[in-house]
Amino acid sequence: MLDEYEPKAADSSTDPYLDQRETVGKWKDEIEVLNQSLNDKKKKDKKGAAEKPKLPDDILIIAYKWKLKQNACLNKGFILDNFPKTYEQCKELFMDKTKVESDEEEDKYTQEINQTIMPNLLCILTGADADLNLRIKKLQAEKYADAT
Repeated sequence: MLDEYEPKAADSSTDPYLDQRETVGKWKDEIEVLNQSLNDKKKKDKKGAAEKPKLPDDILIIAYKWKLKQNACLNKGFILDNFPKTYEQCKELFMDKTKVESDEEEDKYTQEINQTIMPNLLCILTGADADLNLRIKKLQAEKYADAT
């Protein structure tokens, strides 16, 4: 599961870069147990092409929230790569549920934006990998041409 993500080169002078491998890597043993149970279930339910198991959203949300609350992310900012992918994931990631006390037997919750990890600025970059790599190569070539 985690092997499908290529690790990115990290530079200590840049903002923290969060991808799924780095973020959930802290819980590797627990994730391996979860992956094994997912694989066992896939083998039982196998119908057609085999699909790599994916971590459930709630596990990813917990891992990302934990990482975003670390000092490096709080002080320097962060870059989220390929997560969250949906509105629901984004809502779960940046909103906290708090239990409201009431006389009723049902538990009621309110949702509030977690201002600690909520970004002040958002930039979405899209493009094909080949186009982005070509653009970076051109920029680097221009940089070196200007330096000489």
